[in-house]
Amino acid sequence: MPISVTIPALDKPDTVKDAVISVLAKEWPLSAKQVYNQVKRMRMEVSYQAVHKTLLGMVDSGVLERTGRDYMISGEWIEETGRFVSSLKDRYSKGGKNAIDNESQFVFHTIYDVDRFMLEMKGRMIDKTTREKPLVCLHWSHYWIPIFLEKQVYRKMKDMIKYSRYYCAVSGDTPVDRWCQEFWKKNNVNSVCGVDDSGVSNYLVLGDMIMQIFYPREIMQEMDKIFSSARSIHDIRMDEFFEQVFERRTTIPVTITRNPVLAEQLRNRILSHFKKKGS
Repeated sequence: MPISVTIPALDKPDTVKDAVISVLAKEWPLSAKQVYNQVKRMRMEVSYQAVHKTLLGMVDSGVLERTGRDYMISGEWIEETGRFVSSLKDRYSKGGKNAIDNESQFVFHTIYDVDRFMLEMKGRMIDKTTREKPLVCLHWSHYWIPIFLEKQVYRKMKDMIKYSRYYCAVSGDTPVDRWCQEFWKKNNVNSVCGVDDSGVSNYLVLGDMIMQIFYPREIMQEMDKIFSSARSIHDIRMDEFFEQVFERRTTIPVTITRNPVLAEQLRNRILSHFKKKGS
């Protein structure tokens, strides 16, 4: 059965939602004003209105419970998260390349949660001590990691590049995609945008592992709209973009499959785009 979860980052939170979880994990129940004061102590640049809006959204999504003016973490959400962590611990306890079964299924609720999960998975799968750097091939709808490097998760993703050989192909060919492509090239990543892959996108190949992410159509349409309307990276309102798209609550299935034959086919499919482009 798929496992549905949102994983909080309790140290140095990147988002207001993470900060709220961190605050209410230590003390509860708290009013919106009390939560805001605690969040500000984390040196986050955020308004009271933004915190209050986040609290209401987290109540609607079942992460928090509200009694009168006070908020606390939902017991049901805690149970759900606990089951997920327990399941993931069992898989990781197998160690190394056997940490994932032949096919595993997950369900996440935001793009940001998927990105954090991908970081964790790649961190577990990539051996940083070996001289032979593993080959990582990706095909995605758009580039976006360089846009959010002020956030801890995306900084870690960038730092992980030095331990692997990356080939990244994306379908998008907007000014934002091209800016990201140049950023990656300067960081020794083989990058190409404007790739037509017959609608197949958003998958990563590492060894015999294939991770595929099924982003909802409405989320990708919103991202397409924002990328297409921006003439440069500076035209994007980063905080608003992150909130509207990357923190938007939805349902995102993720599958991880171990299939050496399929992995080789998909890897060659990605690499072929670089041969065509002469990259």
